[in-house]
Amino acid sequence: MAFFDAWKDKWEEIDWKIKVGVLFVCLIIGMGLFWMSRQGEEVEEAATSLAETTILPQEVEDKTTVSTVIYVDVKGEIHHPGVYQMKAESRVKDLIEAAGGFTPLADDQKLNLAQLLEDQMVIVVPKKGEEVNSELAQAPTSQKKEVGKEGKVNINTATVEELKTLKGIGEKKAEAIIEYRKKNGSFKNKEELMKVRGIGKKLYESFQERVIVQ
Repeated sequence: MAFFDAWKDKWEEIDWKIKVGVLFVCLIIGMGLFWMSRQGEEVEEAATSLAETTILPQEVEDKTTVSTVIYVDVKGEIHHPGVYQMKAESRVKDLIEAAGGFTPLADDQKLNLAQLLEDQMVIVVPKKGEEVNSELAQAPTSQKKEVGKEGKVNINTATVEELKTLKGIGEKKAEAIIEYRKKNGSFKNKEELMKVRGIGKKLYESFQERVIVQ
């Protein structure tokens, strides 16, 4: 107690201006320490928030890969048949190029090179003069079943053999339809078939109920 009594006596002897100055300095130091502690907490909170909302580049790349890549099987008269990984927006033409192109025996007239590829699709490139099994031609399984069940022919994806199932359409007219499709892109409506060489209004009306555009 003697120690504190001694300091009390000395404090009472100090001028009041010095006392005020000492108290003011202590106040400034206290406020500074408080401000520094608050800043530390805010930085820590900001870092935590950033860590929670940041998406790693690898995660973005993985999600993109899953949504934009498909696998397609190509067989027949092609230089390098097999299963190929393609971009989702690729077309049959892109797949053929990736597989090394057609062999000299390939009948490219029986394929729709403008058709969009789909995951698990099987493309069969036939030989010239070879009969094509329409069940293995070009469309995914779900589409083939739909065509077989309803008897409809999608003129934007149909092969020569499928087009030949339409009344009055033989080999040459079927090839003319596919050639028109290659030059002008997908059909916008059924009536556009009458622009194809050799297909008039009467012939069109004889099979138009079996034609669909998708």
